[in-house]
Amino acid sequence: MTPEQEIERVYSRLPSINCKRLCAECCGPIAMSVFEHRRILAVAPEFPAKLMPVRLESGQLIGDGFVSDCGTCPLLKDGQCSHYARRPLVCRLWGLVQTMRCPYGCTPARWVSPRESFKLLNEVERISRKAVKCSP
Repeated sequence: MTPEQEIERVYSRLPSINCKRLCAECCGPIAMSVFEHRRILAVAPEFPAKLMPVRLESGQLIGDGFVSDCGTCPLLKDGQCSHYARRPLVCRLWGLVQTMRCPYGCTPARWVSPRESFKLLNEVERISRKAVKCSP
């Protein structure tokens, strides 16, 4: 299985959410794995981000990753993500974890626990490390 397929498999385990597309002001700054950053650069080469250690709010280090260089995500166009299919896990978790509830009342098919979200972030980081190690 390719890293792309592995990442998509992780993403596919997330519950659906009936999104009203009203929370664009919540988009940024955005942290992502090195591999997720490469996925975005493939469609948006101008995406500004800095390589740095990425930590969760708990202080847990999930690895080196990229954090967008601006207050609002540069992929937002007219209040929507212009590369929605390529968005990283942290964007996909928005509204699915109770501590990251949508301020407009969108609710998921099921809540993702903080523990599950940490596991998913760590899994994406593991896939990213493997993909980066194997790439030229």
